[in-house]
Amino acid sequence: MPKSMKIDYYRVLIGEEDQQNFDSIIEKISNFPNDESRNYFHNNIPIRLQEMEKREHLWIGDMVKIRLNDIPPKTKMSGRQIDIDLDEDEGLGEETAFLYDQDVRVLVLQRNYTAVTAAGFTSYFKYFGNVKKLNLLPVVKPEAYQRMEKMNIVRRFEIDFAGLQNLSIAKGSGKGANAMVDLANETDSPYQKVILSMGNQKGTIARIRSFVEEVLSLFKENVKKIKITGKEFIDGETEIIDLLEDRMVDIEELDLPRGDHDLARKIRKQALYRAWNNRIPELEMMFLDPEVEQ
Repeated sequence: MPKSMKIDYYRVLIGEEDQQNFDSIIEKISNFPNDESRNYFHNNIPIRLQEMEKREHLWIGDMVKIRLNDIPPKTKMSGRQIDIDLDEDEGLGEETAFLYDQDVRVLVLQRNYTAVTAAGFTSYFKYFGNVKKLNLLPVVKPEAYQRMEKMNIVRRFEIDFAGLQNLSIAKGSGKGANAMVDLANETDSPYQKVILSMGNQKGTIARIRSFVEEVLSLFKENVKKIKITGKEFIDGETEIIDLLEDRMVDIEELDLPRGDHDLARKIRKQALYRAWNNRIPELEMMFLDPEVEQ
C-alpha cells in the first residue's frame, strides 16, 4: 500500500566556540562499533545511529528509536491479539532516514514523529559531538524571505507554540528564546500564543527574522504558526506571510514492502536522494559560497 513520506530540510548550525563541523561529528560516530556504544537516551528512550554510508560529499544513513515499553500486541483481522515475545533488551525499532550534504551544510530528514524526530536528532549529535551548541534551522523557501525583505512596514507578528516541555534547551540561547521560556514557566502552560501589534512601525523585519530563526532552531516541532502581516508602503496592499507554509518540504509516495526491512530502508533512502537531487540547484544558490573552502 503506497505511503506518503514527508521530507524536511534543515541548515545545521554549530557554535563557533565548538570549533567543529557536523561532517566530523558524523564521521566520528560512524566509526563507533555497531553496538550499545552508539545508544543515547532521548526523553528516556534509546536512539542510535543504525546505518551510515558516505557518497562523495553526502552522508546517507538511518537513525532508529528502540521502543522498549508499551509494545502493542499483534492483532489479527479477526480481532485476536497475541503478545509479542521480546527479551528485556529488545524492542520495536522505528527508523528515520536522513541525508547530509556537507557542501551546503543541509540536512534532509524524513519526518517521522513515531521515530527519531528533529529534536532527537539534534540531541543525539550534540551529545556525541560534545558540542555546546548544535541547532537545526528549518530551511525557508527563498521567495518567502524575499517577500519579507520587501515588507518595510510590519503591522502584526503572530507565533504559536504547543507542547513546550523540555524548555532547558533554550536557556541562554538568546533574549527571544529566554523570554519564551520564562513566559511558559511562569504560566505553567504547554501552549503559548504571542501576538505583537505594531501599528505602522518600520525597521523591525530584521529583528523579527533573527527571532524567527532563533525560535525555529530551538523549538522546531513545537512551533505551530508563524505569521507576519505588513506591507511595502503605507498606502500599499497588506500581505500575510506564513513562514511554516513556506518551509521547504517535499512529499514522496512510497510503496514499502511488508516484512523486507532492508528493501524498505533502501527505498526510503532513495526517496531522500531524489528529493535532495531535485532541490540541490536551489540549495546551492542559497548556501554555497564558491569562494569559501568547505
